[in-house]
Amino acid sequence: MKKTTYPQKDFWQNFFIFVFFRKLITLIFLPHCAGCKQAETFLCDNCLASLPINTEKISDEIFSVFNYKNPTTKQVVWLLKYRGIKDLAQIMARPMYELALNELADEVLFNQNKEKILVIPAPLAKKRLHQRGFNQAEEIARHFTDFDPKNFSLETNLVVKTKETPPQVSMRNRRERLDNLKGAFCAQHKKRLKNKTIIVIDDICTTGATIEEIRKVLKKSGAKQVFGLTWAHG
Repeated sequence: MKKTTYPQKDFWQNFFIFVFFRKLITLIFLPHCAGCKQAETFLCDNCLASLPINTEKISDEIFSVFNYKNPTTKQVVWLLKYRGIKDLAQIMARPMYELALNELADEVLFNQNKEKILVIPAPLAKKRLHQRGFNQAEEIARHFTDFDPKNFSLETNLVVKTKETPPQVSMRNRRERLDNLKGAFCAQHKKRLKNKTIIVIDDICTTGATIEEIRKVLKKSGAKQVFGLTWAHG
């Protein structure tokens, strides 16, 4: 007796197998928004626009765009630093550039006598850089200067971190964070720093200890003005 076949059943089986593998491929290979988890981008425009703005003043010289306590803001930093998703650096750099224009335009950009503002990423120690394979602050700073190369110049070798220090997150308070970083940074090519206006770029600012220590080194080396700019504060 001839066995009855059901071509329609075969069709639906193949269809569901196709759908399953397509979703699996999408899950593995395509980018997903850090906020809404939709595919095709690591941070969609809607989620970026909904991030809470940082309203807490750090100092007169340090500025941060977003509140780090927000889960999406935090996830963006984590994906860049620990998953190596460098595409996020460009997304992060845009609002940082816009904040720099808003906060520093009158004081800095229009008083430079055509000299470029130096953009310096907060450096990593050699061991940490080797472990991670890249400096997330440098990735952000590179895209930051790309938005306006006429006014900004990326400089990656003017400040180095000369000693390994425990992660700042392990420090209990601002005093410990400041003590942890004392003598950790060193300026190089000091003639290029003389009378310059500088923006130090980093991903996160908690107490401002890292940027303050870098500012101190740069000012001591002859820089005229030194500002700090980060993606998030908290």
